[in-house]
Amino acid sequence: MNNCKKSERNYCLKCSNGYKIENNTCVKDEEECYYEGNECVSCSNEYTLNNGICESKENKNGKNEEIYCENGKYIKDNKCIECTKSAICNSDDIELKCKDNQQLDNNTCINETREEGKIKDQNGKCNSNISNCSNESYVNGKYVECLTTYSLNSSRECINTTINGCEEQNIYGCKRCSDGYYLTTNMKCSKCDDNCKICFGSAIYCMSCSSDKYLSSNRTCQSNNELNRTCLQLLADGSGCGICNKGYHRNGKGCLECGEKCATCNQKDKCTTCADGYFMNWIGECKSIDEVKGCKGEIDKEYGCRECSEGYYLINKECSKCKENCTRCSIKNECNSCENEYVLKNKECIYYLDINKGKEVKNNKCWKCSFWYGTNEEGNECNKEVVWWMIMIIVIIIVIIIIITIVMIIMMVNYIMKRKEKKEREKTTIFKITQSNIKFISLGDGILTNKKEIELQEGEEIKVNEEIRELICIGNSKKEKMKIQISSKEENEKYSIRTNPNVITIEGGYACEFELFIIIKCTTKINDKIIVIGEEITEERMYSNRVDRRKERATGVKRE
Repeated sequence: MNNCKKSERNYCLKCSNGYKIENNTCVKDEEECYYEGNECVSCSNEYTLNNGICESKENKNGKNEEIYCENGKYIKDNKCIECTKSAICNSDDIELKCKDNQQLDNNTCINETREEGKIKDQNGKCNSNISNCSNESYVNGKYVECLTTYSLNSSRECINTTINGCEEQNIYGCKRCSDGYYLTTNMKCSKCDDNCKICFGSAIYCMSCSSDKYLSSNRTCQSNNELNRTCLQLLADGSGCGICNKGYHRNGKGCLECGEKCATCNQKDKCTTCADGYFMNWIGECKSIDEVKGCKGEIDKEYGCRECSEGYYLINKECSKCKENCTRCSIKNECNSCENEYVLKNKECIYYLDINKGKEVKNNKCWKCSFWYGTNEEGNECNKEVVWWMIMIIVIIIVIIIIITIVMIIMMVNYIMKRKEKKEREKTTIFKITQSNIKFISLGDGILTNKKEIELQEGEEIKVNEEIRELICIGNSKKEKMKIQISSKEENEKYSIRTNPNVITIEGGYACEFELFIIIKCTTKINDKIIVIGEEITEERMYSNRVDRRKERATGVKRE
């Protein structure tokens, strides 16, 4: 115990100076009190001793200052008076502690006396010589500590005590027991179990065994006959097993069975080889083969899995599952191939519709992108690009549209012309030559006419600037259609001419009646030719024939 000067059986009997016993513990003195043993014998200057208790001084001088006296003095009439007979005294000069070479007797200090056959105890008193106890261990007439082979009884007396089986003894009991005995909590020696050579704490907790016995793991001594089932070879002295059978491991000098997972072991669960249905994993433990998922082929007891199935990767002799949608990977987060409809990009599997503008996937690559987009070199993205073939198609379509437009315009123009021609025909007299009684004259190249000369208003004067009308029939004697037009040979300032119809297409064997409208611009005589132009529709040939025109005279204009 801390600061305990004398103790017995875990109980403190005396504390060091400056400490007192409190709840079987030595605690430091209060600052105001000085203890001898457990008794306060003096106080500090600021306190006075009153019935073994230090109390604060209340005496004050006229100046309201407290008066304190040092040890060896006491207060009287607000003054410190020196003790006359003792080292420490109270206010009545009663001795509390004596000076050196003195002893306290009935509150009085007397000189020490030495009497023959007596010893002085710790308080300086002379006592009769106490047997079996040293003078330092005798206090106030009581035993505190006995000599060796003696111990205190309940009456605080030293009595002889011989402990059976004790090899070394002190005042408190046995310190060390002989072989075959163990030390109890009350400092006695008890006999070990018959099989134990040395034991500790209890009779069956063996430290070593007698011959033909071995020490088991639970610290008991077992017969060597029990090793026949588990031991392959005993030790030379027969004190245990040297080599255990397969499935057992050494434990002290005995053999214990390995765990169910082990074929051989050096500790219960420390396998060196694994039992059937188990394999040695990477941390040296035997693991059930049934717990391994994704292994391709048999699992070796020593090397574990050598190859993994699709969707798994090999790590530390086992197969671990790849990330979702990944069919092959080297480590969990690095995929090498993906499931269908997934694109491999940066070692990850991405659904093809999550690829911007992605449309189709093949072999984990973008196979088809949206219009105006194409795959990159790695095949994991769709990038914008020019589609030349589409541009060519667009150009061709535009050209076709232009051609169709032109054709449609031409057809529309032809249609309009035909409608116009049809309307002209409706206004024009067209008849079949064979069904007419008109006598036609050939102008050549299939063009017929009913007259070769036009006589303007025979015998009558023609008025200037007045339009006159004449009729002429033109026919087509050929089988093909012919476009017919009547025109003057050259421009003439003296007259103007127009026809109705201006141009007309005549079927083969048909004739048309033309109206000629002529305006005479001045008084003159005209003998001129007009041209009949014929054009075959199929051969685009043009024929020109003439018809004479003659004007005798016009009135209302000055004559030449």
